[in-house]
Amino acid sequence: MQDSPDNPSTLLSSQSNGPFICRLSIKRFRGILDLSWQPSKGVNLLLGGGDVGKTSVLDAIGLLLSPTNPSTVPDTDYYGRDVDAGFEIEAVFSLPVASGITYQTKPSQSLKQLHWWEHTDSVVW
Repeated sequence: MQDSPDNPSTLLSSQSNGPFICRLSIKRFRGILDLSWQPSKGVNLLLGGGDVGKTSVLDAIGLLLSPTNPSTVPDTDYYGRDVDAGFEIEAVFSLPVASGITYQTKPSQSLKQLHWWEHTDSVVW
């Protein structure tokens, strides 16, 4: 079976030297209306002119992975400053057993506040 971001069992069995992003989805974040990206294993390069979203992609990943996510974000982080529409940042990661990342020993305070585990549409593999 071919590795696929939609099939977590193949992602977990992939041969890799460390964790990597298999799929990234960003909706309504800063200047990004809708982005779905499946980066290649290894190094990926974001190229483009000024103010086209390169930093927004990196900041979205940083916001997703930060152990100290802010409980509030500025209205400029919302696409068209439409705070009511919200924004979504989702990612599928491959975390090989050899990476040593098998559980989180100290959950961040913001995760406790957001209660993401109570949402029925949340998926943790």
